[in-house]
Amino acid sequence: MKNNNDPVYLAACCAAIEDKLGWGASAVWTNQDFENLSESILEATGVTLSSTTLKRIWGRVKYDSAPTATTLNTLARYLGYEHWRAFRQHEDQKNQGGLKRERPRTEENIPAAGASASKSRYIWTVVALGAVIATVILGFNSIRNKKNMVVEEMPPPDKYKFSSRKTVTEGVPNSVIFDYDASAAPTGDSIFIQQNWDPTKRFRVSREQHQATSVYYYPGHFRARLVVDGKEVKRHSLMITTKGWLPMIEQPDVPVYFKEEETVRNGEMGISEAQILEKNIPMQPDAPWVRYSKIGGWDSLYVKNFRFDAEVINDYGEGSAVCRHTEIIILCEGSAIMLPLAGVGCVSDLNLLMVDHFVSGKKQDLSGFGADLSKWTKVSCDAKDGLVTVRVDDRPAYQSTIAEDAKIVGMHFRFKGTGRVRNVTLGKL
Repeated sequence: MKNNNDPVYLAACCAAIEDKLGWGASAVWTNQDFENLSESILEATGVTLSSTTLKRIWGRVKYDSAPTATTLNTLARYLGYEHWRAFRQHEDQKNQGGLKRERPRTEENIPAAGASASKSRYIWTVVALGAVIATVILGFNSIRNKKNMVVEEMPPPDKYKFSSRKTVTEGVPNSVIFDYDASAAPTGDSIFIQQNWDPTKRFRVSREQHQATSVYYYPGHFRARLVVDGKEVKRHSLMITTKGWLPMIEQPDVPVYFKEEETVRNGEMGISEAQILEKNIPMQPDAPWVRYSKIGGWDSLYVKNFRFDAEVINDYGEGSAVCRHTEIIILCEGSAIMLPLAGVGCVSDLNLLMVDHFVSGKKQDLSGFGADLSKWTKVSCDAKDGLVTVRVDDRPAYQSTIAEDAKIVGMHFRFKGTGRVRNVTLGKL
């Protein structure tokens, strides 16, 4: 890709991410900020970019090599673009048809010998001299301003308080009351509470007040954050549990909920195509995701030692849902095991998450997760002392080790279109 790593585009990308996050200038970001950005990118794209990689991108760590295509594509996807090329095209259009660059050296613009060449050298000499003078003036003003400026340092995290409590013990929607004390903040116009990793789930609060509320529409394990002047100063875990199984149709803001008894028939749980259409949700051109969640109730179950079994079937393979994408998510505190399934011809599109590492079907063989999902497919996952083995229809699909022994808090089943689940078990090995 020509000019793939052009620093002008990379600088524009970094600036766009800073605007999206609203954490303030990256020059004052801490190590924790880069860790949080890494987590946010993973949640949004399914790709892990380490905090060290991000520091290199932002010039905080010296590194001579250019970013890889995977890194650039991931950053572009985080901003909502399909890939890096789409981001570059957007930047070109934004800058009135293209970023200003040196014209190609053709016969039309190569300086001629004699007077034209001398004139060209003269112009560039004047430009260069002007740049030097401007730099000296700006530097002098910067030094003078720093001498006259009173710098107010950010108080340490222990000067802040942040906790929460739910209005209902379990179930969604669930309003959460946040108790906080941000009176130590240097200013009162940049204090936010953030529901989870997603910066768009952030709302401004007052320095003078000590309570704020927010609604959680999806169940799960979250890390709420108190953000001051673009920096996270406090965080805590928050779990929104369910009353048994919660079936739903995912939507951008508020999902469409069903009662468990509306979806369970003959020992199988499923939302049918007819039920989806009854809610005025179209199946084409983009089929919705159907989800069945059960959060809470596994008090002493950890990912290094557990056993999971289930049978799934994806009933819808029409149009854009031809791959019958299906996901089984074993949710942990702070992470998850995500087991992807699809038709045999679609396994390149799969992404697997194993608590502390991510596997892309674009780079590794995940063909073991391909199956005829129009029929019942058995999936099992067991872990013993950190060694995890996944089987699909009793065939080995993947094996890996887990370093972090995270606590298991629940599970999700997700189907592109429609799908059913039966014979689910989750417990100690």
